[in-house]
Amino acid sequence: MGAALLCVLSPVSACDVCGCSGAGSSPGLLPLVQRHFVGTRWQWQDYGISAHHPGGLIEETYQTVDLWGRWQPHRRIQVIGVIPYSSAARITPGSPTLRAEGVGDATVLLQYSLFDPVRQSARTWKHALQAGAGAKLPLGRSGLIDGEGLALPPNLQPGTGSTDYLAALLYAVRRGMTGISLDVTARLSTANVAGYRFGNRLNTGIQGFYVMSFGKTTFIPSAGLLVDARREDREKTRIRGDTGGYALSAVLSLQFFRGNMAFNLNGGLPVFNQMGNGLIRPRFQLGAGAVYMISAGKKQMPQGIFKDVGHSSVSANN
Repeated sequence: MGAALLCVLSPVSACDVCGCSGAGSSPGLLPLVQRHFVGTRWQWQDYGISAHHPGGLIEETYQTVDLWGRWQPHRRIQVIGVIPYSSAARITPGSPTLRAEGVGDATVLLQYSLFDPVRQSARTWKHALQAGAGAKLPLGRSGLIDGEGLALPPNLQPGTGSTDYLAALLYAVRRGMTGISLDVTARLSTANVAGYRFGNRLNTGIQGFYVMSFGKTTFIPSAGLLVDARREDREKTRIRGDTGGYALSAVLSLQFFRGNMAFNLNGGLPVFNQMGNGLIRPRFQLGAGAVYMISAGKKQMPQGIFKDVGHSSVSANN
């Protein structure tokens, strides 16, 4: 759903702020395609930090490769699981580059379709509404150290060390070849064993999409806006300065389907942000992914507002 970014204060670096790590990305429209799937996705994020550092601008980059999938025991129920592998780097002028990589925290999300996908697939105006709940589990390491034996900044660590709780809502409407989707994801954080608690977050996005099919190949370009809002982090009872804030980004995406395969390309640029008291500046984001969709049975055709995706051409009268 919404991108999961973690902004935290660095207690061991020369500056007072740090950037945001990439800990996931939106699944896009795939939860609305009624089939099991397994796949991988990649995300790159880049940040500039105008911190209190005499050497100039600090750069932080984050790459995440997710192994993820969806199991659908019923047309109204689906379970999404994600296991990330992350790589992060902080480049500070005049200082050694800090790097960290490893398996990150796992996420499990259970979603339920409030509208029956079978009935919606036969209507002129097709609606989908999914509500979900889940958890982020502390699978990744959160105590890595640098070459001098000091703990790496929390945002560079592959894991957070905390169990967090998620709530999600996804709505989409489609008529013919056009549609709009809206997704909202909220995360309630808990403190890790060191007493550090990342700020609660709210991510929401709205996008318009257009469905184009040529034989058995379907293309879905989309464009929209994403909002990421977060509360300040806490270390035990103390609020950490220069954390929290919000960011608005413009995003473009292209998903295409053929048979059992689906691919995705996406990119985002910041429109407006107020992160870390204005010291953290997101610069751009890139992503790509591929999944293999698995049919539940030879006689069972996918239903829902995208039941035609990957199987037949789309007409304007759908």
